[in-house]
Amino acid sequence: MAVTVITPEVLTRNTFDLDAIAMTAATTASDGFTIDCSNYPDHKLLFLFQNSGASDRTATVKKGNGIQGVADLVSGNIAASKFGMVCVESGGYKFVTGTNKGLIKVIPSHAELKMACVVMP
Repeated sequence: MAVTVITPEVLTRNTFDLDAIAMTAATTASDGFTIDCSNYPDHKLLFLFQNSGASDRTATVKKGNGIQGVADLVSGNIAASKFGMVCVESGGYKFVTGTNKGLIKVIPSHAELKMACVVMP
């Protein structure tokens, strides 16, 4: 299968963005999501998750392979029909070499967990 690519929405300070959030489902849970943050070298990214299923789900933000990448970040249980979010610094989770260079990888526990990404100002 294919990895689902999430396009980050860039938020501008003191400006309403009324259509920023487009929740996207993974093609398969094992392939997960990638977020291209190569244009955002040192930014805070807000990851939003929507559980469209009937059971609790989790998401794992994989550690990057740079000097700041020390550990995966695992969400708590996101309850059925609820949202979860986390704000991460791109440096700790971005891959700096290899085929995933410039990307952040997120693996949901199930394809029912949808995702969106916002680049914070």
